[in-house]
Amino acid sequence: MSWFLNVRIALQSLPLNRFRSFLAMLGVVIGVAAIVAVVSIGEANRRRIEKEIERIGADIFWLQPNFEWTIANSAARQRPAGMTATPDGIEALGWPDLRAIATFCPEIRVIAPVKQLSAFAVLRGRTYQVQCIATTPAYLQIKKLSLVAGRFLHDVDDDTKNRVCVLECSAGLKNFLASGAILNERLWINDIPFTLIGITENKTESAVASSEETLYLPISVLPVLGLKDDEFDLIYCQASDRTQLDMAIRHVSNVMRSRHEGKNLFVAENWRNLFRSAENLTRTATLVTAGIAAIALVVGGIGIMNIMLVAVTERTKEIGLRRTVGARRRDIAAQFLAEAIILCLIGGQIGMVGGIVVAQVVARSLQIETVFSFTSAMVGILFSIGVGILSGFFPAFKASRLAPIEALRYE
Repeated sequence: MSWFLNVRIALQSLPLNRFRSFLAMLGVVIGVAAIVAVVSIGEANRRRIEKEIERIGADIFWLQPNFEWTIANSAARQRPAGMTATPDGIEALGWPDLRAIATFCPEIRVIAPVKQLSAFAVLRGRTYQVQCIATTPAYLQIKKLSLVAGRFLHDVDDDTKNRVCVLECSAGLKNFLASGAILNERLWINDIPFTLIGITENKTESAVASSEETLYLPISVLPVLGLKDDEFDLIYCQASDRTQLDMAIRHVSNVMRSRHEGKNLFVAENWRNLFRSAENLTRTATLVTAGIAAIALVVGGIGIMNIMLVAVTERTKEIGLRRTVGARRRDIAAQFLAEAIILCLIGGQIGMVGGIVVAQVVARSLQIETVFSFTSAMVGILFSIGVGILSGFFPAFKASRLAPIEALRYE
């Protein structure tokens, strides 16, 4: 008997017990829906991370002190001559480091030093807690800042130690300040007068919520705020191309080690490395949840096996009749195996649609882009077919082993 005929007989027999067939495939529906939904949501979250990295700079990395290495080697370390250090003993980056990177690393297109400090600023009689970032004009290009009004820092501001600042405001202040009327006004940073020359938009507000405003200052004015202008917290670097990012990081790391007696005093970081832990956590959670969903599929397979065993018992006389008119054992086995596979396939298709709907709902509630994972759908369908084969094998084998005469006598 051909498989086509077995499939036709199976499709005709399933509607005879609709409710029982529905209960049999319910576990498969839930399992496949869970797999499709979980993997689709995990893929959507991964793409969201990729887009966030692209937005804030896939070609950007920064150099910072290697705190772990410094602490681990602090007892046996002697500081090289001329090397600066922060009060807690951590070596600081300086102008010689920046010039060495700019000279010996051709993969670097733009480079900017950064020194950060928290301060209080007074503007129009109101006091704000602000994060001050002392840097150079190249920072505008590296961080992709968008000017709302005025201008950013110029080289002449650094050369003349001009006490000017640029305000990066949140959305709440942007409309109020965008008129430009506030430009060239005085504000006081820790009681030191500065002139506000520009306003930029907060590009990271959607990714990181902050209660502080940010002020950009020329790095040369740090001494008036009680800090050194030759010690940096970070050095931001922009690679000439995103494909050269890894090469640029290796080259910069080699330059820094050669400058500091082969010691790993500084480490290069980038956004992809920072997001990698979150991506790994998402991947692990997706795999664990998909594994739990696979268990639901197995449980659904056990339910189908039980239903098929009941069907074999109920149709014992039918099996005997078919055997007496010439049906072979493999024909009987193929019929019941086809019924189990079709049950799982129908359940898998319903589960796939349900998983897509669930993924859409969850993605909209989390405000992330919906991604349909074709791979997860195929895995769910193939897994359901496998469950159908495994769950239908024993009932099919049992049905094929029934003796025709005994089956005809069964009441």
